[in-house]
Amino acid sequence: MDEKTLQKLEEINEVNQFTEFISQYYPGINITSYTIEEIEKALFHTYIKLIGRIIFISPRNMRIFLKNFLIKYEIMNIKRVILGTILGISIADKSILVNKLVEKYLDNTEFMDELIEISSLDEIQLFM
Repeated sequence: MDEKTLQKLEEINEVNQFTEFISQYYPGINITSYTIEEIEKALFHTYIKLIGRIIFISPRNMRIFLKNFLIKYEIMNIKRVILGTILGISIADKSILVNKLVEKYLDNTEFMDELIEISSLDEIQLFM
């Protein structure tokens, strides 16, 4: 965004206006409720989708680099599952905490699904 666009962005006071404004820069963004958390999730999901698109059209060396870059987000997913297990969150709620798109691009969906199903830290440690 150029400086003029950023200035317009700073002048916005309403969440609905904000989401309307950024939607032109993030086509396909899906915001289900107008909370900061939901907007952040939607922007993050769009970011991961963009990386995925680049992976599919990139040469082999770039794909390897981008998949290694996505490991950072897989680690974040693992941390969320572990924290959810510590807090005693249900399997369904732990599943919501995980960005499945990251796992799809890394071909680790089965691993993450199994990790989400585990209900104790000792079992997670053995599984890992």
